[in-house]
Formats: sequence, structure tokens, C-alpha cells
Amino acid sequence: MKKRGIAVNPQTGDLQVQNGTLRLGDVTAQNQAFIIGSYAGAYKLAPTVGVGIADALNDEDPLLWRTEIAKQLRADGQVVHSIQITSTDMIINANYP
Repeated sequence: MKKRGIAVNPQTGDLQVQNGTLRLGDVTAQNQAFIIGSYAGAYKLAPTVGVGIADALNDEDPLLWRTEIAKQLRADGQVVHSIQITSTDMIINANYP
């Protein structure tokens, strides 16, 4: 994916429109959310993309999830600096070069 693109509403997934035109901007966090939240097979043209983080809710192995997230973000072209997963939060420090 790319760093700059069409922004969507993070809660609804609807395209963001401003003054009658599509809103463009930095979509790094948006791309990360899509990759982490979706399951492999969700995107027809990229069937291997997706972490499916919802399955981590009752899992006791955060290392597995950190590894998968890092793998997917790197495959997207991002440089991963750190990923922290706690029982209440997930902090991702990654960006496009």
C-alpha cells in the first residue's frame, strides 16, 4: 500500500468527503488497522493479507501476534520499529520509508 491515499472513516469504513471531494492524506495508520483487523482471504486481490487480531482476545501468546503483525506490515512495505501488545493496548511504531 502507499503512505498517501484516500481517507476513510475508521469507525464506519465510509469514504471521507470534504467540500464535495474525497479527502486525501497520510493513510499509514488506516492501512495498519485494515491489515491487522482483517483476516487472510478478505481481500480478493491480496488473499494472504490479514492478521485477524480478533482471534488474539483469549490467546496467551502475544509473541505470535507481534510476529505476524510485523510480517504483514513489512509485506506492505512498512519499516517496523516496534510492536507492543499488552492486555489493554497495542502500540505500533511502523511507517513507510
